[in-house]
Amino acid sequence: DKQGLWRPHPSEVVAAVDSLYLDKLKPFGRILLKRVRERSAAALAKDVRVAGNELSLADVEAVPLIDPKCLRRICENCSSLRVEPEDGKEYSVLLVGQPRVF
Repeated sequence: DKQGLWRPHPSEVVAAVDSLYLDKLKPFGRILLKRVRERSAAALAKDVRVAGNELSLADVEAVPLIDPKCLRRICENCSSLRVEPEDGKEYSVLLVGQPRVF
């Protein structure tokens, strides 16, 4: 993995895919990349509030970038997810055993 980039845990990636399903958005790789960071930023903002500081909005820029190739590998190696190729270099990530809702 590239130095300085964040490697999310597979459970964080599955939760992000699930949240995209709830929003009826097809989990394309680029959208998933953004959603994982958004969810991490929201968790960070909650932790900051719990610590007694105030953060009005979840700041996505406070979360390290994710290597897109690393995210794809995480998805490909997770038994709860299935990666499907899309146009060009794009891909989508589906929840195994869940109907498509998008």
